[in-house]
Amino acid sequence: MKVSTVLAIASTLTLVTAQTCTVLSYTFAAPVMAAGYKSQLVGTGLTTPRGIVFDTAGYLLVVERGAGISRWTVGSCGTLMNRQLIISDSTLNHGLTLSVDGNTIFASATSTAYSWTYNPSTGATSNKKTLITGMATTAGHNTRSLLVPKSNPNLLLVQWGSDANFDYSTTNINNGRSQIRGYSISQISSAPMAYNAGGTIFGWGLRNSVGIGEDLGGGIWSVENSADDVKRNGQDVHTNNPGEEMNYHGLATDTSQRGNYGYPDCLAAWQVSDLPNNSALKTGSQFSNLTGSITDAQCATRVAPRITFPAHNAPLDIKFDKAGNAWVSFHGSWDRSPPDGYRVSVIPFGSNNQPIAAADSMSGFQHIMTNANLNVCPNQCFRPVGLAFDSAGRLFVSSDSTGEIYMITSTSTTTTSSTTTTTRTTTTSSRTTTTSSRTTTTTTTTTRSTTTSAAGCVGAKYTQCGGIGWTGCTSCVSGTTCTVLNPYYSQCL
Repeated sequence: MKVSTVLAIASTLTLVTAQTCTVLSYTFAAPVMAAGYKSQLVGTGLTTPRGIVFDTAGYLLVVERGAGISRWTVGSCGTLMNRQLIISDSTLNHGLTLSVDGNTIFASATSTAYSWTYNPSTGATSNKKTLITGMATTAGHNTRSLLVPKSNPNLLLVQWGSDANFDYSTTNINNGRSQIRGYSISQISSAPMAYNAGGTIFGWGLRNSVGIGEDLGGGIWSVENSADDVKRNGQDVHTNNPGEEMNYHGLATDTSQRGNYGYPDCLAAWQVSDLPNNSALKTGSQFSNLTGSITDAQCATRVAPRITFPAHNAPLDIKFDKAGNAWVSFHGSWDRSPPDGYRVSVIPFGSNNQPIAAADSMSGFQHIMTNANLNVCPNQCFRPVGLAFDSAGRLFVSSDSTGEIYMITSTSTTTTSSTTTTTRTTTTSSRTTTTSSRTTTTTTTTTRSTTTSAAGCVGAKYTQCGGIGWTGCTSCVSGTTCTVLNPYYSQCL
């Protein structure tokens, strides 16, 4: 098993070392961090920062919506310095990626994707080209996310979301919207192409998959923002359904067309108990609204998410650390009360480049960076958008609402399988805090957590049966065994 605890994941990020650093002031309350992690505010005063990426020379490139693309020197403490606006274009609003050799920038506006020749040493850009056209929207999602996979350097992945909450014209695969397509960079660099005129379809029926990432094995993943104001069989279920999705799209080198991921007819269940007629559903199941011609049985043939997140959390980016775990930024909800999201979470992956948790798990992720008080969101909290790891393994996070860049680092190295109360001194300040946490040693080990089962409680197949903090059934129905998938989730299998 690749990941044993939150602290084990923390050990894959750079360890904080004692040094004198400039301390920037948070716009609102400082983030709350999981054990083993530290956040630091490293940049302020940016213009709606969205997509971010590190170039091959170690500079951080940032899409500043309404301004263009800026280039920042990263100091020894992580602080951003010496802003240089390398592309002045107010239409660029989110999408940003680099060629594998680092010499080409790809960025997007609402209707068009572009490229520029780039010199990482000087920051000079030239030779602007139009690559993909025809992605205009009337009232829908206006960002077009981009990715050049390391495993397929001649491929540019381009995402186009829906033109409405429920955009039923996307049931026509030739429409182009609510899709991820991959294009030959050499081909579109020679002659621009309309989005729906070519490319390999890496998935359709994807309402708005803003985040696209590549795992260590060359697999492509996306995180999807699902629908608002959903009803099922005439009943309002929108507070806790549908779930946001983390979808798998196969290898970047696979040029075959991918499947239908459900939208707009089928959505992923999160809180199954809130859905009427739910006997055949579980978390992650594709369900219909039961008022049209599409049934749950038909929805079951759509590609289901590999991991489902709580409703309306709005995942906007997905990046993989050097150990293969997925990190996701959640911009936060507007369509539920109380608010939810507004955090950065990690999804533990196994050595097979798949999530450790089962597809129907409601705990296949661990929150690392959260707002102290969600009740003041969205107006008085940070809202994570873009993610980027630097060469040292530090995770940088953009917050568009506050114009800030954060850096997440590890405060622990490795972990043991026992839980104890330890006193840990933070190396970047003089404050000593006592916390209940996993003790640190020089060896990372797999944790098997134990809980006390309620008397006479037996879990059905595929239900949770253990994990840190679990207080439900720990016995499983005959023919199944409580199997540890990660320290936070054991399942009857």
